[in-house]
Amino acid sequence: MAVGRPLLLAWKPDGSAYVYEFVPEKGFVLQSSLAAGNLPSGGGAPFAAFKKNSTRIFFAQRTLATVYVFNLFDLNLQYPVDPITFNPINTRSQRNGETGLTWNAQADDEYILALRNTFGSFNMVLLGSDEEYTFYTGVNFASSNIRAVALQPQRKFLLAVGSNLAYIFPYVKDDADGRPVFNAQNTPDAGGTNSKIRKTIAGTTGSLVAAWWMNTGEYAVIANNAGSVYVGELVDDVNDYTFNIVNEAILDTGFVAQRIRVRKDDKYIAVGAYNATAQVYRTFIYYRMGFILKPIQVITNFGQQLDFTEDGMMLIDAASKRLFTMDTSQDLYVEQSTLMSSVVSGATYQALSHHVIDNSPTGFVYYGAVDPLISREVDVNNLKIMLLDSDATFDPNEDSILDISVNNEVYGGQWPQGGKLLTNVSYGTNENGNFALKADRLSQIVITALTFRHAVLYDATSGKPLIWYQMKREVKTERNINLSFDLSKFGAVQFAS
Repeated sequence: MAVGRPLLLAWKPDGSAYVYEFVPEKGFVLQSSLAAGNLPSGGGAPFAAFKKNSTRIFFAQRTLATVYVFNLFDLNLQYPVDPITFNPINTRSQRNGETGLTWNAQADDEYILALRNTFGSFNMVLLGSDEEYTFYTGVNFASSNIRAVALQPQRKFLLAVGSNLAYIFPYVKDDADGRPVFNAQNTPDAGGTNSKIRKTIAGTTGSLVAAWWMNTGEYAVIANNAGSVYVGELVDDVNDYTFNIVNEAILDTGFVAQRIRVRKDDKYIAVGAYNATAQVYRTFIYYRMGFILKPIQVITNFGQQLDFTEDGMMLIDAASKRLFTMDTSQDLYVEQSTLMSSVVSGATYQALSHHVIDNSPTGFVYYGAVDPLISREVDVNNLKIMLLDSDATFDPNEDSILDISVNNEVYGGQWPQGGKLLTNVSYGTNENGNFALKADRLSQIVITALTFRHAVLYDATSGKPLIWYQMKREVKTERNINLSFDLSKFGAVQFAS
């Protein structure tokens, strides 16, 4: 993931587009726009996706004349330079052969999936680093019934579902240009690196309308037009595999899934659904326990568009101008739609970048710790990290951990009172080439939600504080997460010559 502020692209049916940057405490702030008419209008919703670790956007849409227009934009963004501007770097219009593209597609950092029926094959769009995008046939398969395609994050399998159709295609080889090719036949590919074949997914009913892989690639979520949401489990071997439906959840009566999104950590699944009779959207949020989907929350009038931010802390629908943030104390998403007040009304399509806001700490050395650290008089076998709340303040003259912790220590849920002990502490060269006090990565599963803003590294033998760490913003952990501090690369403190 790229460090930076998340970007939101909102598109309107008049062909206008807007890019917003998320600013903490303010919400999504407009940075750039394309006026109506700069993009096709009247041909239905587009498809857009940000390339990972980049501000490059692939944008595709059909016009009323069924001409497909493909644009590649670069937002010319180098943090913290403002404003963002649209920079079209590649445009292509094509009519022949692309009369059946589907945009309900899951892609990875390079490949954006499109479907064309005239030639009977998938187009897989490769976003390169050379300011180009290229089309290639990643799987030969002809069907006018496909509603959604999903590329496994590991690029080993491709799902294709639709009207009375549910297939999984395995990766079998790279083409001459090193791009993945999937086997759409029920016999082995003669030139393949394995003997895997296309398989039909059993255990579903009706027409399937949406599909999305979980990020580990072990499970996928598939929905039908009768309100069922299925979980399929993939078991992969060298020359064979199985994909079986192992769980089913039922949406409220009358609702059909339109969009499925899985949070980056695979813990939460959001299903945006539509009731055609009532003409309302509703989002169903599930907590995943293995292959079981536990329903935990329903958000009404929300879900025409649906995306988690890369860190999973926000769930956004630009169409309804609503935003929900994770409340870790309740394990629920709570509304913070004032953060969307600047977003244009009438948007019917959105795309989110993969940026996450940097929350790395700034370290300050206590005055009384300078000499012990330099002369190596600290007890490297008894150094601990203690968590502190937002009310704690840094006093560089402080020389007792008890005075620091008495009112401000944060602990619980397996994070111990008094802090957690560092392991394998030593002096040595860090990845910057500087002499440093280093330690193994410190990790702890916390089973309850914790909220902290500061941390202190201290010598538990002498009780002296050594280094104060201040996060850029308050940290609110969820239950059952791995809380970690990595001091292995650059160290707790480095000594520049």
